Amino acid sequence: MLSPRQLRLVRPSEPVTLAHGSIRSGKTLAELIAFVDWIANQAPPGPLAIIGVTRDTINRNLLEQLDLLDPAICSWSPYGNTCQIMGRTVHRISSNDSKAETKIRGLTLAGALLDEATLVHEATFIQLLGRLSVPGARLFATTNPDNPAHWLKTKYINRADKLGWNVQHFTMRDNPGLTPEYIEAKEREFT
Repeated sequence: MLSPRQLRLVRPSEPVTLAHGSIRSGKTLAELIAFVDWIANQAPPGPLAIIGVTRDTINRNLLEQLDLLDPAICSWSPYGNTCQIMGRTVHRISSNDSKAETKIRGLTLAGALLDEATLVHEATFIQLLGRLSVPGARLFATTNPDNPAHWLKTKYINRADKLGWNVQHFTMRDNPGLTPEYIEAKEREFT
């Protein structure tokens, strides 16, 4: 079962959906479901990518979670540079430094899933946006909070309406899988 906020990410019409907010808020699960649904039902032909800080974080945060949803969705090896999602080849691209931008330079992408967007260098993000040039291309992205002056917040999240992006702010209360006791404990721990 998905929360109303999670459902706002599924079947997007906007070119970018970005879920940001607290830990354990269900944003990654919602973006994974949206990305897989989009691949199955709306994605145009062309290369796809999953981008994260490292191959390990891509595996742990995204591909292992897809396996938990349904092992038939995705086929992958921990060491490969690609995986198969819904029968489509998806490039796995790590973005752990400012040189990561060169890994996507020259690509033409039909879609991408970006994990932990605030940890990606700004040049990589700009390059990624420019590479999503196939008609109907989409970017699905998640991130935890960062500094209010972070470039992603000031240049993109704050301007989401003007950009025509679907940006959703998540709290732990948007995750129907958490108990009220867990949420209350975390709200006392984090300010």
